[in-house]
Amino acid sequence: MKHYYYQKSTFLLFVLFLISFEGFSQTLEFTYDSAGNQIQRELVTLTVSGFSTNSYQEDEPEQENVDTFGFNQADVEYFPNPVQDLLNVRWDSSVLITKIYLFSNSGQLLQIQEAANTTSTVFDLSSYSSGMYHLVLHTVDNQQKTYKIIKK
Repeated sequence: MKHYYYQKSTFLLFVLFLISFEGFSQTLEFTYDSAGNQIQRELVTLTVSGFSTNSYQEDEPEQENVDTFGFNQADVEYFPNPVQDLLNVRWDSSVLITKIYLFSNSGQLLQIQEAANTTSTVFDLSSYSSGMYHLVLHTVDNQQKTYKIIKK
């Protein structure tokens, strides 16, 4: 009989431990506007005892065609999108871009292109699998803008 109570009390202690333990998992979720530009980043935390989110709302453009750098979306071109092999990126000389980063959808850094003193560059995506990628442009004043790229 003692053995039965020992097992039962051990089981109850184990259950109490699991209830008091608060494990969690975090992931980033992105929201995009109709042009494919990232407008919101949200940190989502899933816990054993519940579900919570922390939103990081980025500044919305004042006009639909003006982004956070203060230049028109037409000042930056990336094509073709969807891309099969080579992605061309061009920008107006008034846009002072220093570096361009290419990330996988999971956030892995795949390529970096130096962009100072130039107004265009090409990314070779031929070796990457089909899916979504993110192109992040950095300016001289450490601002950044993210564009969604689809790889066929």
